[in-house]
Amino acid sequence: MDKIKSAEQSAKIAIASVLLNLATRQFDFTSKEDMLVLAALRRSKTSLNEASLEELGDYVRDMNIDQLRGLASNVKGIYHELSYVVVENSDGDDITAEIFPDTNHPGADVILLKDGEAF
Repeated sequence: MDKIKSAEQSAKIAIASVLLNLATRQFDFTSKEDMLVLAALRRSKTSLNEASLEELGDYVRDMNIDQLRGLASNVKGIYHELSYVVVENSDGDDITAEIFPDTNHPGADVILLKDGEAF
Protein backbone atom coordinates (compact mmCIF):
# COMPACT_ATOMS: atom_id res chain seq x y z
CA MET A 1 0.00 0.00 0.00
CA ASP A 2 2.89 2.39 0.68
CA LYS A 3 4.04 1.95 -2.92
CA ILE A 4 0.61 3.03 -4.17
CA LYS A 5 0.53 6.06 -1.89
CA SER A 6 4.04 7.00 -3.00
CA ALA A 7 3.09 6.73 -6.69
CA GLU A 8 -0.03 8.80 -6.08
CA GLN A 9 1.97 11.48 -4.25
CA SER A 10 4.61 11.52 -7.00
CA ALA A 11 1.89 12.01 -9.64
CA LYS A 12 0.36 14.90 -7.71
CA ILE A 13 3.75 16.58 -7.34
CA ALA A 14 4.61 16.11 -11.02
CA ILE A 15 1.26 17.53 -12.14
CA ALA A 16 1.42 20.51 -9.79
CA SER A 17 4.99 21.23 -10.84
CA VAL A 18 4.23 21.10 -14.57
CA LEU A 19 1.09 23.26 -14.22
CA LEU A 20 2.99 25.84 -12.16
CA ASN A 21 5.90 25.87 -14.59
CA LEU A 22 3.55 26.28 -17.55
CA ALA A 23 1.75 29.15 -15.85
CA THR A 24 5.05 30.91 -15.08
CA ARG A 25 6.55 30.09 -18.50
CA GLN A 26 9.32 27.93 -17.08
CA PHE A 27 9.46 25.46 -19.98
CA ASP A 28 12.28 23.22 -18.81
CA PHE A 29 10.54 19.85 -18.98
CA THR A 30 13.00 16.98 -19.14
CA SER A 31 11.84 14.11 -16.94
CA LYS A 32 9.66 11.25 -18.13
CA GLU A 33 7.06 12.35 -15.58
CA ASP A 34 7.04 15.87 -17.06
CA MET A 35 6.50 14.40 -20.53
CA LEU A 36 3.65 12.21 -19.29
CA VAL A 37 1.97 15.18 -17.59
CA LEU A 38 2.26 17.26 -20.77
CA ALA A 39 0.86 14.37 -22.83
CA ALA A 40 -2.00 13.96 -20.34
CA LEU A 41 -2.73 17.70 -20.41
CA ARG A 42 -2.83 17.71 -24.20
CA ARG A 43 -5.11 14.66 -24.15
CA SER A 44 -7.44 16.25 -21.58
CA LYS A 45 -9.07 18.54 -24.14
CA THR A 46 -9.27 18.16 -27.90
CA SER A 47 -8.26 21.78 -28.53
CA LEU A 48 -5.01 21.14 -26.62
CA ASN A 49 -3.92 18.10 -28.65
CA GLU A 50 -1.39 20.07 -30.69
CA ALA A 51 -0.89 23.00 -28.30
CA SER A 52 2.57 24.48 -27.87
CA LEU A 53 4.03 24.97 -24.41
CA GLU A 54 3.16 28.66 -24.66
CA GLU A 55 -0.45 27.83 -25.52
CA LEU A 56 -0.64 25.34 -22.66
CA GLY A 57 0.75 28.02 -20.35
CA ASP A 58 -1.88 30.52 -21.49
CA TYR A 59 -4.60 27.92 -20.97
CA VAL A 60 -3.46 27.15 -17.42
CA ARG A 61 -2.83 30.78 -16.51
CA ASP A 62 -6.40 31.79 -17.47
CA MET A 63 -7.96 29.34 -14.97
CA ASN A 64 -9.18 30.11 -11.48
CA ILE A 65 -8.24 27.85 -8.56
CA ASP A 66 -11.37 25.67 -8.83
CA GLN A 67 -10.81 25.15 -12.55
CA LEU A 68 -7.16 24.26 -11.86
CA ARG A 69 -8.23 21.66 -9.31
CA GLY A 70 -10.59 20.10 -11.83
CA LEU A 71 -7.93 20.17 -14.53
CA ALA A 72 -5.34 18.59 -12.22
CA SER A 73 -7.79 15.82 -11.31
CA ASN A 74 -8.56 15.09 -14.96
CA VAL A 75 -4.88 15.19 -15.92
CA LYS A 76 -4.04 12.86 -13.03
CA GLY A 77 -6.41 10.19 -14.32
CA ILE A 78 -4.98 10.42 -17.83
CA TYR A 79 -1.43 10.49 -16.43
CA HIS A 80 -2.07 7.18 -14.65
CA GLU A 81 -3.43 5.64 -17.87
CA LEU A 82 -0.35 6.76 -19.80
CA SER A 83 1.95 5.57 -17.01
CA TYR A 84 0.29 2.15 -17.06
CA VAL A 85 0.85 1.88 -20.82
CA VAL A 86 4.55 2.76 -20.41
CA VAL A 87 5.03 0.18 -17.66
CA GLU A 88 3.14 -2.56 -19.51
CA ASN A 89 5.06 -1.95 -22.72
CA SER A 90 8.43 -2.09 -20.99
CA ASP A 91 7.99 -5.17 -18.80
CA GLY A 92 9.36 -7.64 -21.34
CA ASP A 93 6.29 -9.86 -21.75
CA ASP A 94 4.26 -10.42 -24.92
CA ILE A 95 1.35 -8.24 -23.81
CA THR A 96 1.24 -4.62 -24.94
CA ALA A 97 -1.04 -1.76 -24.02
CA GLU A 98 -2.47 1.19 -25.92
CA ILE A 99 -4.81 3.98 -24.95
CA PHE A 100 -8.06 4.34 -26.85
CA PRO A 101 -8.04 7.28 -29.27
CA ASP A 102 -11.01 8.86 -27.47
CA THR A 103 -10.71 9.83 -23.81
CA ASN A 104 -14.33 8.97 -23.15
CA HIS A 105 -14.27 5.39 -24.40
CA PRO A 106 -16.99 3.44 -22.55
CA GLY A 107 -15.90 0.57 -20.34
CA ALA A 108 -12.13 0.91 -20.51
CA ASP A 109 -9.29 3.39 -20.79
CA VAL A 110 -6.57 1.06 -22.06
CA ILE A 111 -6.51 -1.74 -24.63
CA LEU A 112 -4.42 -4.81 -23.78
CA LEU A 113 -3.09 -6.71 -26.77
CA LYS A 114 -1.44 -10.06 -27.30
CA ASP A 115 -0.16 -10.87 -30.77
CA GLY A 116 -1.93 -7.75 -32.02
CA GLU A 117 -5.34 -8.90 -30.77
CA ALA A 118 -7.27 -7.25 -27.96
CA PHE A 119 -8.26 -9.50 -25.11
